Amino acid sequence: MNRIYPRYFFLGLLLCLAVSCSREDSNVGEEIGDIVATLPLRFADDVAVAGDYAFVTMDSLGVAVVDIHDPRSPVVLDTLQTHHESRELFVHGHRLYVADFRGGITVFDISDPGSPTELANYPSAGDHTNDIFVTDNHIFEAGGQGSNGLLTIRDLSGSILGTYTNAEGDEIYRGFACVWVDGDRAYAGTNGGWLHIIDVSNPSVPVKLGEYYNPGITGYDVWVLDVLVSGTRAYLADWGGGFIVLDVSDPANPQELGVFKDAPDGPDFYDVALDGSVAYTANGWGCLAVIDVSDPTNMSLILSVNPRGSSYHGIALYGSYAIIADNGAKQMAIIRVK
Repeated sequence: MNRIYPRYFFLGLLLCLAVSCSREDSNVGEEIGDIVATLPLRFADDVAVAGDYAFVTMDSLGVAVVDIHDPRSPVVLDTLQTHHESRELFVHGHRLYVADFRGGITVFDISDPGSPTELANYPSAGDHTNDIFVTDNHIFEAGGQGSNGLLTIRDLSGSILGTYTNAEGDEIYRGFACVWVDGDRAYAGTNGGWLHIIDVSNPSVPVKLGEYYNPGITGYDVWVLDVLVSGTRAYLADWGGGFIVLDVSDPANPQELGVFKDAPDGPDFYDVALDGSVAYTANGWGCLAVIDVSDPTNMSLILSVNPRGSSYHGIALYGSYAIIADNGAKQMAIIRVK
């Protein structure tokens, strides 16, 4: 028996080495820009990643839960039913928040991501809910009320603490399409091309600090569909204005640092993810556009992936891959980007 143990030991060691090498070489043969997998998902619009799982909004069809631990073989595990039309997603801790348009905000427990359960539904404070952002203490709901945009601040139980509206003459029918919160400031973009910077240190009385507007490109409607803030810079995905970088160190006077418009098939930007000095953008019919933003005054295109018939609306990063909500091709796509 003593002579057999060493054999098993060495066999086990070789097996472990083989598995390790297999994991390290799992992306051998892939190149940056390769679409390594697609998964049919109708009306795919936004995507969020938690651990080894992707969540993809599918409008009235709910939210798909996808196992992506092997990016080349994604598997749909479940479909979460929401209360109207799932639009945007936000993951905070073990909770998934869904902007459910006329269904308000739906909250799921994803402590077991493979088997989420609904925790709550908060009716929209206005006519609809377009986007959400969650901090340790508050939920920020971007949407509209009649002809005005409405930003609603709630506590984590869903109770409304305060509201902010953009009831201005030049923004009639301009609802808030997106929101990002950094410290005591909220950044809310409208479907009229405006970015509002709001002091939310007192949630019951939010106060506008400043605003920014880009007139966009002739033939395009300006529409700030996503905003992301990192440090003193705000990154805007503007459907008709381009990919915009602002200096927001002085919130009362945000300064435009640069606008990137040289994307394939036009600058119809929908969504942005950031990793250091590289921005990964879902650029609608222009699809994936990876942009060097190290110098915002002179941004350059690093990579574009533009398959026929696709329209990329949502993007999230997962290791070396971008997980894409492809609304045009009705699918989720996984692209090697690093």
